[in-house]
Amino acid sequence: MAESPRAVACRHVYRKFKAMEGVKPSVQAAGPNRVFTFRRSDATSPGGPSISQIVRVTVDPEGRILRVVASR
Repeated sequence: MAESPRAVACRHVYRKFKAMEGVKPSVQAAGPNRVFTFRRSDATSPGGPSISQIVRVTVDPEGRILRVVASR
């Protein structure tokens, strides 16, 4: 049995972006594909501005990763 698209996206992001470990993605449909968006914010210092990182992964219905986009 093939892995679900969510499991494929999570495994790829957690392996490639260690800071995203444990972040649950939001899901959007893009035609037959699914776009999983992982968001994380960290404070730079107490009371300081926060820095957010966003990773988007597009997965087709067969579970193949088509595209990965990450913010800085």
